[in-house]
Amino acid sequence: MLPPLSRHLTPCVWSSAPSQVVVVHQESTGQNSVTLLWQEPDQPNGIILEYEIKYYEKDKEMQSYSTLKSKSTTATISGLKPATRYIFQVRARTSAGCGRFSQTVEVETGKPVSLRYDTMTIVWICLTLITGLVTLLVVLICKKRHCGYSKAFQDSDEEKMHYQNGQGRIPSEKNSSPMDGQRWIVTP
Repeated sequence: MLPPLSRHLTPCVWSSAPSQVVVVHQESTGQNSVTLLWQEPDQPNGIILEYEIKYYEKDKEMQSYSTLKSKSTTATISGLKPATRYIFQVRARTSAGCGRFSQTVEVETGKPVSLRYDTMTIVWICLTLITGLVTLLVVLICKKRHCGYSKAFQDSDEEKMHYQNGQGRIPSEKNSSPMDGQRWIVTP
């Protein structure tokens, strides 16, 4: 006699896909990104393997949409256009399959940041640049023309060679006349 089948059968539970993700919130928005936060579905029907985020520009779902996967209940979607409205939906996936997408969440990315200067700031910047350029030119011209020539930087009379009528000599004493001492003829 064979034993009853019920002793050898293990009960098998057929699981179904998770229920719909109900609550999706916008956590933060940047110029090129949006961070979303959501709750796990009420009926996960197993271990949630990942979440799928579907997003597209408003009124352009039929043209194209993108998806992003996340292991947690938050995701940052980057690479978005500034000042653009996007539609987001989230769904969960288990080994049994994917649940339905959540209700849509509409989010507008931040506007591009432009640098704006008032008139006085622009005037001060221009004046500073002009003053700097003029100062630089004066310094360069003075160096080229040896401005700042001072007698203090000249050699003393004993160390100078005196020239007179194409002839030169090195004075031997302080009070010696140019005609005393040795003479040299300087030829070009």
